[in-house]
Amino acid sequence: PSAAKADALKRVKKLVRSRDDASQLAGAHLRLADDAMDADDVKAAIQATRDAASIAKAAGETALADEATAAGKEYTALQPEVDRFAKAQKTLAAAPEDAAACADAGRYLCLVKDKWEEGLPLLSKGSDEAYRKLAREDATSPADPAARRTLAGGWWTAAQKERVKAFKNGGLLRALHWYELALPALRGAEKVEADQRIDACYRQAPAAKTRATFVPEKSMKIFPLGHRQGMFPEQKTDDATGPFRGELVYFDQRSGSDAVFEVRSGRRLSKLRWKGAAMQAMTIEITDMSGNVVAKGGPYGGGNTWAEFTLDFPPLSRFWIKLSNHVSVWYLVDSIELK
Repeated sequence: PSAAKADALKRVKKLVRSRDDASQLAGAHLRLADDAMDADDVKAAIQATRDAASIAKAAGETALADEATAAGKEYTALQPEVDRFAKAQKTLAAAPEDAAACADAGRYLCLVKDKWEEGLPLLSKGSDEAYRKLAREDATSPADPAARRTLAGGWWTAAQKERVKAFKNGGLLRALHWYELALPALRGAEKVEADQRIDACYRQAPAAKTRATFVPEKSMKIFPLGHRQGMFPEQKTDDATGPFRGELVYFDQRSGSDAVFEVRSGRRLSKLRWKGAAMQAMTIEITDMSGNVVAKGGPYGGGNTWAEFTLDFPPLSRFWIKLSNHVSVWYLVDSIELK
């Protein structure tokens, strides 16, 4: 799929006519790099960042070119670790209990791929004593604030020892996860320390990228490419996360009434702006990772006309967004911005 997308982007490059076109194409190459990394295709990811940097630089988009160059350096540094992970997978296929392979595969799955459910069981029987202990404690999903704080501190310490940025970031984000769960119940010096560590996690972990993942099993389906409703624009993407990039989608309300997204960021977000059309008794819910609804907006109305709403919520780096709407057939989400 990455190769096909790369070929398509090469063809699109010939059609670039403006700086805005070039900026969008460079952004598409960066998303292609992300897709390639999701598939552990580091070479394709590095090439995509080079293409993005070249296009952005030629268009005078210096910041975007620098972002692409930095991403390419990170992927290059990660290449030996990807090879190590591939070797560990082969070893585990023949020897599932091999401690060294469990350590390598588990560490990569947890810290780089963010696949904790898959990685923790491996890490918990790996040869690395520090990670083995952390994995076993993490797997218990402690509810006690003191245990959460201790676990967060363990991940913080492990992250500081990592030299490859992707692994350090993964450890920091896991520390952040447990610190944020522990924080509401902490008091005094422990609360101060947790607050300071949380701020440090945000400074050290990548703050630029905010990722939204669509949850199809809980959501309405979107209409196919080319769908258009009345006076509203044509749908040009079949990716339900398009509104987070300013690419509108039409949801088919004959297939449900909710659109659910999981958001993860390297920084705390606290404001949502929604723009769209065709809403009636529409609500927006923000839910934290413990399942608590921390903010709710609506019900909003307005019918089949453009509308725009904002919703403030407590600062969070990981949360769920649920857009609920009740109109007979279609529901347009033009854009979702998070700050």
